[in-house]
Formats: sequence, structure tokens, C-alpha cells
Amino acid sequence: MQSQATIWRRRIVLMLVVGLAFAIPVTLILRDEDGESAPPPEAISADPTRFGKMKFDEDLEISMRLPVGWTSNRKQGVLLLKSADGQARVALSAPGPDEDADQLHSEVLTQFGDFYERFEVETRKKKAKIGGLRGETSAIEARAEGEKQELGIVVSTAAGKKRAYLVVAYSPLVRPGEATIEAQSLINELKLVG
Repeated sequence: MQSQATIWRRRIVLMLVVGLAFAIPVTLILRDEDGESAPPPEAISADPTRFGKMKFDEDLEISMRLPVGWTSNRKQGVLLLKSADGQARVALSAPGPDEDADQLHSEVLTQFGDFYERFEVETRKKKAKIGGLRGETSAIEARAEGEKQELGIVVSTAAGKKRAYLVVAYSPLVRPGEATIEAQSLINELKLVG
């Protein structure tokens, strides 16, 4: 049975993660209005020299390398990462004990489903690797009510030694651009150790 502290911590994390999703379409629309367009994905490759040194986050027990220009901000136990151009975002958290990882994944999908006008889980892989751990990953296509831009969202959860990890990445679905490649590289190099 989950403790009240775990339940409240998870609710706060889910609100922050869903709130981050709301900020993405606004950024993408502003960029579209500026007339800039991203190069096609096939023209982009992740340049390893564009990443900083490996850093360890003691609060979450995660090792990661941020792409140059990315920023980080911590709110209520969630590490929020944003690309230099604002086109991609990654949220990292550990909102519960390891045995809650499967339930956490389902809760996140339910929250997103309630938030978005259009929400489709395109792929759900039960035995995925994330940060060196076995977990679950879902690839989602979504669009918020009143928004034109569709998002690609990847939700991953994994059970660590004592924590349930949640990693959520957001980027534009159409013509995703360099920031999406950087986000994918960042996630591929994560090490979840707690």
C-alpha cells in the first residue's frame, strides 16, 4: 500500500509534467509564426562534441550529459530540461518506490489522456531499456485543445534499486529538428542508479 506522502508526491510530479506539456505547443506556435522551420530529420545527426561532461544529479541519482545550450530547472522534485531553441523538453523524476513503476506508467498515460484533445498511444513497449534499467516506454501523438501543433511524447518508467523513475520527452511531431535528436541522445546516455 502506498503512503500518503508517496501519493501526494506523485500527484505533484504528474501536474508538473502535464503542465510542461502545455508550454510546448505555445513555444512551437511562436516559432512557426517567426517563419523559421526546422530542417528535415534526415539532415540532422547528433554531434557528440555538442554535449557537456557527464554530471551526476544526487537528488534523483541520475547521471547525464546535457547538450550545449540546454537549460535545467528543478521544481518539486522534477528536473526540467529544455533545448536552446525551446523545441524539445525532457522531464526527469523519481516520484515513488521501485515497486510502483508499472502503476506510475499507467497513471501518466491517464493524466495525458485527460489533458489532450487528441491523444493516441502509438507504441507501448513493456520491456524497454531506459537509463540502463528495464522498464516500459510509450510513444504518443498528442494535440492540446485549440492548438495546431501536434507533439510527439515519449513516456518511460523504470524500477531502480529503490525508486520508480519517470522520464518524459516532448518535441514537435512534424519536422522535429535538431533539438529532438539532442533529446534522444540525452535520454540514450542517461544512467539511472537509485
